[in-house]
Order: sequence, then structure tokens, then C-alpha cells
Amino acid sequence: MNAATPSTEAGNSNNFSFGQKIAWIVFLATSLHLAFLTPSINLIPGERAKVFSGILCALSLILALFFGNRDSLNRKSPEIWISLALLLLALLSTCQSSTPGSSAARAFVIMSSGLGGFWCARLLIKTHARKLNFQWFCLLVLAALLIVAALGKALSGNVYQFLDYNWHPFGSRIMLLSFAPLALCFTGSGWKRSFGFVLLSLSYAVFVISGSHAGAGANVVIPAALCLLVLCLRKWRPKQLAILLVLMLIMSVAIAAHYKIIGGKIDRYHQSIAYRTESIFFSWHIAKQKWLLGNGLWAPREKYLENYSIKYPYITKARFTKWIKKLRTSENNFLTFMVDLGFPFVIIYSVSLIILLRKLLLLHFRHPPNLTFHPMALLLPFSGALLHLMAYEGLYQPQVTWYFHILLGLIPTSVGFAKAEPHYYIRTALT
Repeated sequence: MNAATPSTEAGNSNNFSFGQKIAWIVFLATSLHLAFLTPSINLIPGERAKVFSGILCALSLILALFFGNRDSLNRKSPEIWISLALLLLALLSTCQSSTPGSSAARAFVIMSSGLGGFWCARLLIKTHARKLNFQWFCLLVLAALLIVAALGKALSGNVYQFLDYNWHPFGSRIMLLSFAPLALCFTGSGWKRSFGFVLLSLSYAVFVISGSHAGAGANVVIPAALCLLVLCLRKWRPKQLAILLVLMLIMSVAIAAHYKIIGGKIDRYHQSIAYRTESIFFSWHIAKQKWLLGNGLWAPREKYLENYSIKYPYITKARFTKWIKKLRTSENNFLTFMVDLGFPFVIIYSVSLIILLRKLLLLHFRHPPNLTFHPMALLLPFSGALLHLMAYEGLYQPQVTWYFHILLGLIPTSVGFAKAEPHYYIRTALT
């Protein structure tokens, strides 16, 4: 196949109109707000959905649609039709929810941050120069987050004290923003590569010092799993392989240390384990009854307990009922989508993610020229975020959804490939 066209991936034009500059500035301002959740403004009393953040995301999306690169807005593009289908299903689900007001607020925040992040990346971060600008923006944001996290740990013993309400969305942001130092490590040289490695090391250090905060253990383990993924996806020179194995050894020690910090045992009665396990069965119980449009975003679930029998042996129905009233989620993003929005939504969305993941793998195996970001710089944080979403409903949080979908939007679409070569491990297995 032909190599990538310069206008698609390696363009350097900086002749932007006034409207394009405004759209770019608003996009960066929204990204900065969602990184630090400042200012935090509650526009609807009693509503937990971050509507203010959703408005900023929607504004960024509107400006990108008006002033962004219109080449991506091909009417025949499946991405446009998938976006419209997901938006329509979310609206229909809201209309039949038992709490339409709360569901509407959630739907607005989820769809504006998800579609906003994806299409802002598609429409605004098109040229090589823009990609590099956004990479350095993310590097600075990540460095600032790590500094604030260290201050939070020193002053309150809590790394997310000044950044979020919970460990999970903070940990996800760190993981997603790691694409920027990973890009330096894979494509940079000299001090740039060293800077990227230092930021990645400090990010992992924040995970390790997080102590016993719920969910922190997942982010200590996930990077080690990603190192294993890297090990399997390419052929390494002996020196590189030795460095990677040393890193995995250090991570193994860190995992053991974290396990020691949290008491050296896993409590099967703890809410973090018991609720997540039981939610697998309970989610399927609800989804079978509300398969088309779901129960509604953030709608109560207690009524489905009447004819439900507890499956997990270390939890009582009374205790599970108490948790259901408080949480209203499945502590797993895809199960929560299945319950709240129905099978059509979760199937369309999941298949879309699989297609984009396949595209990243093809980019990695076929080595297309002129890419700004090495495919692994996007693949690793994307894969890590997917693993993390199995433990909580991160895409309900705009600060996570925004950056997650920006990464998806950065995946090249109309890029050619160099001559494909059989992958080393695949070739070895076949011969």
C-alpha cells in the first residue's frame, strides 16, 4: 500500500483562522479544567453530575464543528453515524427513565465529554505541529498533576486530596496522560526520552505511595501488565529486553510492597470485592428485563431486588440493598452501560472500541511512516484505561471520558501502511 499522505498525518501548516484559534484555546482550557476539576461549580443543587464540565465540553465540540478541519466530517464516515446512534440511544433511554431529570444531566455530561473529546481530537489536532503542541501540553499537565498529588500526600496523606473526589478518576487521568511521555520514550531521543521516562517513573511512584486507598492497587498492577503486553508485541534487542525485564522486576517488588501496605490480605467481605462480584449477576438480571434502552442513567435499581436471589455467598441481601441505594452502578463501566443504556448502546460502543483497538494494532505491526505518535504510545494507555474501566464506571466522569476519547480521536484513520512484514512472534509460532 502507499505511504501516508503528508496532508493527513505530517502536515505542518499553522495558518489558522481566528475562529480556529479560538476553538483551539477553548479546547485547551477545557482540557486544563478537566485535568484539575477547577473551577468546580455545581449548577444544579443536589445533582452529582458535573454539568458545568459538560457545558465546557459541549462548547468545545460546537466550536470544533464550526471551525475545525472539516475533512473529517464526511457524511459517509461510520464514525459520524455511530456518534449519532449513541447520542440517540442515550436520549431515548433518558426519556423512559424513572428519574428523567437526573438521567438527562448524566446523559448530557457523558455524551458531551465523550463526543467532545473524540471530535475535538479529530477536527482540531490534525497537523503534525498541533499534535506536538498537544503532546507538550499533556506533558506539562501531567507534571503539574504529579506535583499536586505529592503535595496532597504530604499535607493530608491523600494523593488526590486537591484533585478529585476519589482515587479511581484521578488514577485514570494519570494513566491516560501517560501517552505523552510514552510518545517521547518511543520516538524521542536524548533528554526528551529521559524526560519521558522520568515522568512515567514518577507517575508509577504516585500509584505506589497511594497506600490503602480503594482502587489504587489496580493501578499498581495494570502498568506491569502493560509491560508484559509490550514484551509480547515486538522483538527486542538484548539490551532493551534486559531493561524491560528489570522494570518488570521493580514493578513486581512495588506490587508486593503495596500488598504489604494494605495489610497483606484480600477481604472477601469488603464492599470493593463483594459489591463488584454480586453486581455481575445483578446487572445481568436487570439487563434481561430492560434490554433495549436500559434502566436509565443513574436511575434507582432497588425495585429489581424483589425477585432476585443473592449469588455471592459472603454478602447478605440487606447489605447489598444498602449499597445499591447509594451507588446505583455496577462498579464496571460496561456492565453499568448495559444496565443503564441497554444492549444496543453497549454493543455499538464496544464494537467501536474493538475496531479502533484493531486499527492501533495494525499501525503497530505494519510500521506506517510519518506518524507523529508511535502506535504504542496510544495503545498502552488505551489498554490500561480499558482494564481500569472493569473496576469502576470511569466513563461516567467527564474528566476521564474527555481524555479517553481524545486518545481514540488521535488514532489515525486515512493513513497508508508500509509493506507488511510478519510479526516476529507470529512468524516464530507459525514456523
